[in-house]
Amino acid sequence: MYSYIDALRGLAIFLVIALHCTQRVTLELPFLQYIGQNGGKGVQLFYIVSALTLTMSWFSRSEASPSYFYIRRFFRIAPLFYVAILFYGLSGDRGPQYWAPEGIQAWQMLLTALFLHGFHPYAINSVVPGGWSIAVEVLFYALYPWLIPYCSSLRKSLLVFGASILLFYIMRPLLIAWMSPHFPSSSQYLVNDFPYRSILGQLPTFIFGICVYHLIKKGRQFSIVAGSVAAAFGFVVLLGAYLTDAVMLSKIAENPFLSVFYLSGVVLLASAFNWKSKVFEYLGKVSYGGYLSNLAVIGLLSTQLVHDFLSFMPGHGFLFLMLVLVAVTLVSQLLHQFIELPGMDQGKRVIAYLKRNSKMSA
Repeated sequence: MYSYIDALRGLAIFLVIALHCTQRVTLELPFLQYIGQNGGKGVQLFYIVSALTLTMSWFSRSEASPSYFYIRRFFRIAPLFYVAILFYGLSGDRGPQYWAPEGIQAWQMLLTALFLHGFHPYAINSVVPGGWSIAVEVLFYALYPWLIPYCSSLRKSLLVFGASILLFYIMRPLLIAWMSPHFPSSSQYLVNDFPYRSILGQLPTFIFGICVYHLIKKGRQFSIVAGSVAAAFGFVVLLGAYLTDAVMLSKIAENPFLSVFYLSGVVLLASAFNWKSKVFEYLGKVSYGGYLSNLAVIGLLSTQLVHDFLSFMPGHGFLFLMLVLVAVTLVSQLLHQFIELPGMDQGKRVIAYLKRNSKMSA
């Protein structure tokens, strides 16, 4: 019934992997290269789908206490993330680098293990590559039970969405001004980037995912019309930015708070037609492991030997992307089977145990 959810997650992880590949190679098809360079939209798509599925689950379960919600989320996210911390912590470079100008130290590891790395520019993305989005996701989980009562309808959700954007634009310069004196000038790029990568900058995307839930509830016909309009807007903007040098179109295409509209259009259409794709559905099922492992896989495959081998073939950049996709899928399947699924099962057992104890005490 919800095959489109996994397919959308598969599309999201494809975009993220394409982005990371274009940072290493050039894809011979110009439009595919352009899509890859804009693959960061895949993270936003993940967020929209995450908020949508959380809201579907929340209203279907109607739990009186958020405790079980937090337990489910912890055992869904934590086991694989802790494996990623160990892997990157033991195998990665701990010296000065882009995300950690003073090197990776014990306090950054600790903050990351506690899912608090989203509160410091030197920690938010230093220990686990791409870990900034996990920090944001977990903070959204923490806020969700307290936020959802204010998003109980489409109208309320849109108001909260608008308020969250306003909050970002008010707080961003204040936060940068407050943080800047505490960091050297050589690290100001991290300070300037921090508000957007924090929960402050990403919360509007999650909230619009809740809006999508309410839009879907209005029925299939409404989803088709609204989704078509939003997706067409995105197609025109992206195609226009690709074909022309129009600054305005490029700014619209790059603006994250506008891109949520056309990404949500894709979600609405996928829901209305219950999009099925065996390839993308499979990728979606293992997408969390793919997200955490893809940069490591790309690093391992970015050897001179691999590039020399592929360089003899036409379309070697595209072949590199395909090779990475296959390798990431294999790694992700192992992570899904041996870490993700057992972790989620453990969460279910903990909840079942707590429910039994609750009934006995009552």
